[in-house]
Amino acid sequence: MALIAKKDTNELIENEQEQTVEVPAKKSYDTGYTQKQLFHLWVPLVITWALMGSEIPMAHMMLTRLPDVKLNLAALGVSLTTFFVIESPIFSMLSAATVLVEDWKSYIKLRNFNFCLCSLLSFTLLLLCLPLPFNFLTRDVLALPEDVISLVRISLMIYIPAPYCVGYRRLYQGLLVHFGMNTRVGLGTVARVIVTVSSMFILASFNLPGVVVGAGGCVVGIIFEGILARILAKPAIEMFKQIPNFSIGELRYRYISKFYIPLALTGIMGTAITPLLTFFLSRGTYPLESLAVYPVLCGIAGFFTSALISTHDLVLATLGDDNQNQPQLRIFNFKVIFIATILMLFVILYPPLNNLLLNDIYNLPSDLMGFANDAIWYVVLLLLCHDIVFWARAMLIHARITNIVTVSSVFELISIAICMPVFLS
Repeated sequence: MALIAKKDTNELIENEQEQTVEVPAKKSYDTGYTQKQLFHLWVPLVITWALMGSEIPMAHMMLTRLPDVKLNLAALGVSLTTFFVIESPIFSMLSAATVLVEDWKSYIKLRNFNFCLCSLLSFTLLLLCLPLPFNFLTRDVLALPEDVISLVRISLMIYIPAPYCVGYRRLYQGLLVHFGMNTRVGLGTVARVIVTVSSMFILASFNLPGVVVGAGGCVVGIIFEGILARILAKPAIEMFKQIPNFSIGELRYRYISKFYIPLALTGIMGTAITPLLTFFLSRGTYPLESLAVYPVLCGIAGFFTSALISTHDLVLATLGDDNQNQPQLRIFNFKVIFIATILMLFVILYPPLNNLLLNDIYNLPSDLMGFANDAIWYVVLLLLCHDIVFWARAMLIHARITNIVTVSSVFELISIAICMPVFLS
């Protein structure tokens, strides 16, 4: 049986095992990948992440064509931010399923853990919708106008089942990635986007408030993809039934918690970066212009970052017991970041494409174009830094040393909190 990490991490993992529980070994089902094979596994994942990133802009486009645009956009923005913070602990469940599930027993253990966590997150959102915590958040903390508050309450109530469905979906997506069934992951996301857009048009035909159309369409799509993911993952589950006790040691809830809690904290801190930056931008030079351009830059960066996140998931599934596939994956990762950087520079330096993106698609006013073009160069640097971070995180998660991932996220938040006041002074 192969070990679960590199030789230089063996001693650390053995110490952790002595202090807690015996760690099951990671099993690779394929070795010796070619670049073509890695590309075929990567494409469905990048399509999945790109489509997921397009869902919210599509909701915004729908709301701009309905009455009371400003109120509904503001309400949807607040409810989405709140929802993302609450569901953030479940972001890494795909990675956990890819790494931890090796046989039938470990699947059952992680499934039970996941369902408990998902239920807790949906219950948290339900509690937040109660009058006392909701009024504290919307009136005392955010100081929202009364017209917006009523719409935020409606949209948050619609989102209550979403955290459970997101975690449910990502568990089964992780099982699919584990066995290289990445095409099924992409198929589920394509179907979700179709259902989401169709649901928004249907809800809009009933003359419902825009925030109900946006939130309702997104939740219907999330629920649909969760059900579809379970159906598509049936072959993977059947394969796990054929290996009832592969692991050296039984996966225990204590070890799952120790592995996953740092990843959950990392998700929360990653979600907190956006409101933290918004807080500083609103207090700097040209606050209105900065706040208007920042979401646009985030959208552009998110599109290109989807290629890096999908590479992160690919590494977890194909690295191998002894990291034997690392050379091929390193070459593939270099190709992805190189092409993404070239495309990003082409968007910046080619005026017709630059104008198409910023002026026609994002509809930025002429007085904001200068701000966007000055700041977009930093998106290239952000892309390069993200590539390094995602590669390192994949190595650590595969080695099951997740506490370092959390430490790096804490350092990131502290660095932003220290550097932003200096940059804005």
